Amino acid sequence: MILLHRFSPPRQNSMAAKTEFYSKTMRILLVPAILIIFFPGYAEACSCVGFMSGNPPCQSFWNSPVVFSGRVESIKPVEVKVGDAGHFEQLIVRFAVSGDHRGGIGQTVDIVTGRGGGDCGYKFETNEHYLVYASKGENGMLSTGICMPTKKLADAQEDLQYIQDLTKAKPVGVLFGGVWESKARRSTDVWQPNQPMPNIALTFVGKERSHATETDTDGKYRISDISPGEYVLKLNAPKGYSLPDERMVTIHEKGCSVMDFILARETSVSGRIVDSGGEPVSKLLVEMVPIEEIDRQYQKDKQVAELDANGRFMFRYPPPGSYYLGIGLGRWSVVKHSFPKTFYPGTPVRSSAAIIVVEEGQTQKDIDFQMPPKLAERKISGTVVFPNGKPVPKAAMIVIEGAYNDANTVAAFSDEDGRFELSLLEGLSYRVRAYVNLPGGGQRHAELVSVPAKGRVTNLKVTISEPGGSCAKCQIR
Repeated sequence: MILLHRFSPPRQNSMAAKTEFYSKTMRILLVPAILIIFFPGYAEACSCVGFMSGNPPCQSFWNSPVVFSGRVESIKPVEVKVGDAGHFEQLIVRFAVSGDHRGGIGQTVDIVTGRGGGDCGYKFETNEHYLVYASKGENGMLSTGICMPTKKLADAQEDLQYIQDLTKAKPVGVLFGGVWESKARRSTDVWQPNQPMPNIALTFVGKERSHATETDTDGKYRISDISPGEYVLKLNAPKGYSLPDERMVTIHEKGCSVMDFILARETSVSGRIVDSGGEPVSKLLVEMVPIEEIDRQYQKDKQVAELDANGRFMFRYPPPGSYYLGIGLGRWSVVKHSFPKTFYPGTPVRSSAAIIVVEEGQTQKDIDFQMPPKLAERKISGTVVFPNGKPVPKAAMIVIEGAYNDANTVAAFSDEDGRFELSLLEGLSYRVRAYVNLPGGGQRHAELVSVPAKGRVTNLKVTISEPGGSCAKCQIR
């Protein structure tokens, strides 16, 4: 099972504080079948993505350092301090232990979990009985959450039966799983489950013994009576499919491991981009936009790749379809670089652009082109004022380029006299807005002001006239 926790960073501007938050609060338990990433506090959502073949007790038992049965005696909130990153509220759940199945924890034990509602916390109830699977953090504290197989004792009959039968089980292990084919899909495609892949060969190699098998008609495989130890699992992917990395697998005595594989046909578009002088363009985002989405505000099926130091890019597994390819085709503002919007094979004119047709299983290489010269820089200056003409100091200036670009970056601040200066590009039309934080809280902002496409502008006037943070006529469309 792969357990993923989406998170929000701490509400601080300090990069050092954020780094400390990430490094000190992330608890990771990496075992053959489970990866748990848990960030306390500031959670937006918690996602638990499991193996398609499941997480049976014979695997989860050995992948959890502590397993016990017990009754909840108390649940108390606790503030956890993490360096300078702040305090985070979690819950400490105290159990009276009725069955110490693994870990040697004694008659009582405290377990840390989240508060629930998006932070992966398990919702325990006082006086209820549970079977708890727990991980152990660097500080020695035990923790669990909704992505672990912790459950009410009344729902744990399969788990308890496995634990009870351990004493009479054979001292060998089992490996099983499946192989499925994944297809790249567009947002408008009807959802289809991954299809099983039969007759896929697998080898399972250990120091003293090796095993070989292949998937059945349901795409499943199983190897029984494996001696405990470390093994390497390899899959022989059919020609034209991605080859997954070999995997290290630990087989526990009287336990099992689950290993699933998702294969996809090798589909890619790659090439190289150079500037007008023939030098590689690096660190910019290249985009493939479906031709029917090029004028849409929300390009749901846009593909994005980053140019490396040699100007090379690769799109892997794009959904089939017809695309425009180039730089500056999406909602990222061209303010971030000096190149004009450019379509492959190197033209700013859409009608002259080449169409990239993607078919599943097709590899397209050498999609190379040259960018036009960079746009010249120009200065835009002006004043931010209130409706009464009074200058507005420390107003945040936002610049929007293009019809649909997001305004999510402060380009400059006005000085004590309300003056500001922006470095923009020649030949591009912009809109400028501003907002100011008011003493005692609240904001006021300006309507969007258009900037001509050419020439220097020295007298742009931006008026802070609107209350609050937004208004209908100020929306970026």
